Amino acid sequence: MARVLLVEDTKVVRFALAALLRDQGHEVTEECDGTAAIRATREQDFDIVVTDVFMPALDGLELIRYLRQVQPTLKIIAISGGGARHTPEYAIDLASKLGADIVMQKPIENDDLIASVDSLIEKAA
Repeated sequence: MARVLLVEDTKVVRFALAALLRDQGHEVTEECDGTAAIRATREQDFDIVVTDVFMPALDGLELIRYLRQVQPTLKIIAISGGGARHTPEYAIDLASKLGADIVMQKPIENDDLIASVDSLIEKAA
């Protein structure tokens, strides 16, 4: 079991991913943007952050940059379906360059997310 911070601005996607992770036995904290996620990381310890890339307020790229500065060993999965001005490929490439451990393009297959989380847990052990 891992403590997962899930950061996703689209409520239905956040709800579905959180339910999937909880069904696998993980403890999930949900936030809707990077600003709230930073606040959560200051209040709690997490094993893994799963973050969307493009969000209002503070986006996932800024969140990844911040987390790499303050918690360099924290495991990060970045997900993106692209944005108004960028393709999903561009977004996940940027997330990877900023330090995301795993990048995934939306729509995400449930089995792929579970395997990615499990892989990061094994690496941390």
